[in-house]
Amino acid sequence: METTWNEDYHLMFVDQPIGVGWSPQGNETNVSSTAEAGDDFYKFITTFYSLKNFTMLHKYDLYLAGESYAGSYIPVFAQKIIENNGVTPIPLKGTFSPTDPLILIGIIIGDGWTHPESQA
Repeated sequence: METTWNEDYHLMFVDQPIGVGWSPQGNETNVSSTAEAGDDFYKFITTFYSLKNFTMLHKYDLYLAGESYAGSYIPVFAQKIIENNGVTPIPLKGTFSPTDPLILIGIIIGDGWTHPESQA
């Protein structure tokens, strides 16, 4: 039986941090630290799962992946999810409850910029 990615899998690209690439920032200031980017990402992912059309997705395994400088961001995003699992930073609507955990299974980092001092 043949299958396609859009039938059995879910894939989303998130441009991080706010203000780089194609992610408009509006009136907000630029992100000044990796920890601040982690806060923003956690707010985003919990808000995403609370949206009416996507509430069913929080029950699927979650992997965070990135390459290059994401080697610095992905571990922080994963840590933020682990530390705050089941706690949402803003009131949510929909079937995703503030006490529902995100099922973070793993992280994937390709050619990661994880330790600038030793990689320079």
